[in-house]
Amino acid sequence: MQGTIYANPTFIKKNIKQPTIISINPLVAYDEHRLYLNNTCIKWDFKDIVNCTFSNIYKVLLVLTDDYKIYVFTENLELITYLHNWEPKYIVGFKLIESLSMLVLVGTEEIEMMKISIKTNVKRTKFLSSMKFHIKKENHLSVKAEDSLKWNKGYGYLAEEDLLYVWSMMDIHFFSLTKLILKSKICGLAKKENSISTVLFSHHYKYTIIGLLSGEVKVWRLPISSLYHHK
Repeated sequence: MQGTIYANPTFIKKNIKQPTIISINPLVAYDEHRLYLNNTCIKWDFKDIVNCTFSNIYKVLLVLTDDYKIYVFTENLELITYLHNWEPKYIVGFKLIESLSMLVLVGTEEIEMMKISIKTNVKRTKFLSSMKFHIKKENHLSVKAEDSLKWNKGYGYLAEEDLLYVWSMMDIHFFSLTKLILKSKICGLAKKENSISTVLFSHHYKYTIIGLLSGEVKVWRLPISSLYHHK
């Protein structure tokens, strides 16, 4: 595969060491010592970060840590509050899906979802000291899959179709978040000794781009119906 760089790269952050990138728009990233949101950076003084998710409706960043807390930050990374009793055991993914009022937690061996309601005044006040943000768990749900992946390595979300995709060492599974079922699967894309490290999809899902541990990048053309029927 050949490609061309059409513009010189812009270095947004030069001091991140072994960063984890959560999203590009907005830019959310963290390393062992710092948390980044667009052009704002703070020193991280809490327990280790498990994962992050950004609310486009309320413009807040939710940060899940390994001491069972969710820290809530403004766009300027000012701490609003933190929430207790969120189990992050072996979490691979942590995603707020606002269109479905759902919080998704992808573990290494299971996928859990919670119907939630949010009570907050962040849009009505400019004063940090008076801001409130609370998430209430309404209903706990689980994805039903007869042959679930043995080890979840990563995940992504296709917003147009409300599909959550999760990959293991060699396979990709697609789950409907409206019906809570396994919708489709693509198997045998890699080998155990050179397993999948990341997965991306092109526009309209015509191609999937697979990154492998060896550093290879493979591009697969998908059947038109691949995301809608079991393989």
